[in-house]
Amino acid sequence: MSDQDRFGVAFSSDGDNSNQNGHNPVNTDSAHQSKGLTTDNARFHEARLDSDFRDKVRNLRSSRLAEQGRKALLQHLWVRTDELHGRASTREIRERSNLTGAFGTGANSINLILTQPFFAALSGPVVGTLIGVGVYWLSNLSQKIAVRAADERRPWGNRGYLGFVLLSILQTGLSPWGTALLLFRSDLNNQLAERVVVEFVNSDVQFEVEAAKEKKKLAVEKQEECDDLLTEYNQKKNAGDLAYDRPFILALGKYMANEPANRWAGIPIGSLPACPAADRLEIEADAQMEQAQKLVSRRNAEIQTGYGDSYVTYLKVERPDLFEAYFNSSILGTRIRSGVTELAEAQALVVSGKSGPTLVMIVFTLLSAITSYTALALTFYHSKDPLVRQSWSALALSRQHQVVTGQTENSLNGSDRHE
Repeated sequence: MSDQDRFGVAFSSDGDNSNQNGHNPVNTDSAHQSKGLTTDNARFHEARLDSDFRDKVRNLRSSRLAEQGRKALLQHLWVRTDELHGRASTREIRERSNLTGAFGTGANSINLILTQPFFAALSGPVVGTLIGVGVYWLSNLSQKIAVRAADERRPWGNRGYLGFVLLSILQTGLSPWGTALLLFRSDLNNQLAERVVVEFVNSDVQFEVEAAKEKKKLAVEKQEECDDLLTEYNQKKNAGDLAYDRPFILALGKYMANEPANRWAGIPIGSLPACPAADRLEIEADAQMEQAQKLVSRRNAEIQTGYGDSYVTYLKVERPDLFEAYFNSSILGTRIRSGVTELAEAQALVVSGKSGPTLVMIVFTLLSAITSYTALALTFYHSKDPLVRQSWSALALSRQHQVVTGQTENSLNGSDRHE
């Protein structure tokens, strides 16, 4: 065999051996390119995993923060028993904490119901409700802080109790207006509607009434002038002053022995002496006022015949332009459009002295005052109790734990001895 044959056989053998060892006769550049692509894919997959992990951590953190925020908000919507004493508490302290917390939450709930209409009228239904709930939330929180005054390491508890007192006074003080807005909205609507009728529908009558009042005022002034002139006349006459007739003429006119009854008829008031002018003005003012009152009574009778005592219904049917200007009608009923006007009507009802509404407002205001005072008193005495002070102490908790542990060990030892 030649060398070429041997080399050929050898080459063939090497090729066979390489195939047997798993090596393919492929291009070296293609192999390196395939390896590079594999590395890039791995890095991309790793980066994507890192991004997904960061997103999951970020979402988890944000969800935890949102959950903590919700818990912080919801936590103070009521007062729980375990928030009014420490961990080293007795059954008596826990029972008293339960009573104090329940009374505080109940008093704050009553105040929320009675003051929310006031805040809604002042700031709108949405913002007003948020303000009312916010004040309620702060009241509950301040009660909890006030009890923590028992822990001497937390002196800010005294400020919490002061806040609880001030918030309670504020809510009780607003109770009459809130009660008026909550229970007597129809009365408030009718008050405003009646005033609108007087101001606009009966504007001509109101003009006559104002004119009669002005004429009555002038009559009083002329009567005072008449009295002063007659006094001056008598003084000068008694003093022998020859000019005594001048004040007499200014007061009553020139003297006439037989003065006719219609002496001043047809003469303008501005040309009359003081005393006849005062009489004329008073007579005309009374007649004008009486005529205006008769016209108002007739129109009110017409309204009551067609609409009863509801001036709101009268405006809605007869003067819809005025009704739309002052009222808002919805599925919840008729309400005064302006919150400021609504508060003004509530103020008018509070000071009106009407027996029914006034009695109800007094009752609900007393309810707010009594429950708030009781909650304040319970909170104050509960926070000053030495047992409550000790319940916040770590030393007291340690001793309580030792007592409980010792009792458990004694009971176990006793059971072992019996066995």
